Amino acid sequence: MKVLVIGGTEFVGRHLVERGLRLGHEITLFHRGQHGTELFPEAKRVFGDRDGGLSALGDETWDAVIDTCGYVPRLVRQSCEFLKDKVGRYLFISTISVLGDFSQVGLTEDSELATLKDPNVEVVNNETYGGLKVLCEEEVNRVFGERALNVRPGMIVGPYDKTDRFTYWFRRAAKGGAMLSMAERDEPAQFIDGRDLASFCFHLLEIQASGAYFATGPQFAMTWGDIFDEAAIQGGSEYEIIRPPLDWMKEQGVEIGPSFPSQFPSELNRQGIYQIDVQKGLDEGLRFLPLAETIKDTLEWRDSVADPLKVGFEAEREQELIELYRRSEF
Repeated sequence: MKVLVIGGTEFVGRHLVERGLRLGHEITLFHRGQHGTELFPEAKRVFGDRDGGLSALGDETWDAVIDTCGYVPRLVRQSCEFLKDKVGRYLFISTISVLGDFSQVGLTEDSELATLKDPNVEVVNNETYGGLKVLCEEEVNRVFGERALNVRPGMIVGPYDKTDRFTYWFRRAAKGGAMLSMAERDEPAQFIDGRDLASFCFHLLEIQASGAYFATGPQFAMTWGDIFDEAAIQGGSEYEIIRPPLDWMKEQGVEIGPSFPSQFPSELNRQGIYQIDVQKGLDEGLRFLPLAETIKDTLEWRDSVADPLKVGFEAEREQELIELYRRSEF
């Protein structure tokens, strides 16, 4: 296939391009040229900004486009309208955040979606992200109809993940010792390796699928304990979970989101976020690398990056809080 990738040089897009080239597809990258210009010399490149600069793509046609970086409906509308007669299928990378109520478990592709108070907003933040993605999906569906594909990944992990949202936990459990966690061992967890997401996207294009698909996993009911155990095995360590009450952590001035990335304390009643029903995707070929491989490859990649982790605790602060909490229990 000839495939146009909007984005494609950082995390998800990079995995998509790698997978597409490995499968023998002819890839065209459309991006601003701010990152990864040295990557993928075998792929064609077109430099431009999707906000008003799509004309740089000219009159070329493709079998499919994969949109990795659509966050604002206005911009997705522009790309859909420009490409409607130039591509066979439009695959939009959406998110499970399109769901409206994570207090429910077993949510499916047909569950209620998020809404925005102001549908014209273009500020992307935690409050607007899901609703904006819903509106982006609507633009894709409106223009492409049965040729529209909306893939909704959960938390995406693996090499090239610069957010460190799960990488922090892989590294922390591998280090071992007493560690702060707002998730107990038996609490559910879900994510998808960026490489598995890329494989699924190309599979859907190859079978000419349409509609919406959740993409998170794995097949089994994974828990945080499974993640911690595997990371500890790879680190040759033993760990102990210290789980203070949410209110206690807030009293110590701890910002829960950046300090406990990807964890949603049970007090927040968001248990459905890691119990998504992915049976539709599994039936269409969604598959997952072994957990051990994802953790191993992620840690090896992260060790090659000099920058400190962007989220989580610094070791000294974490131990300070652990000692304080232990004293408060007596």
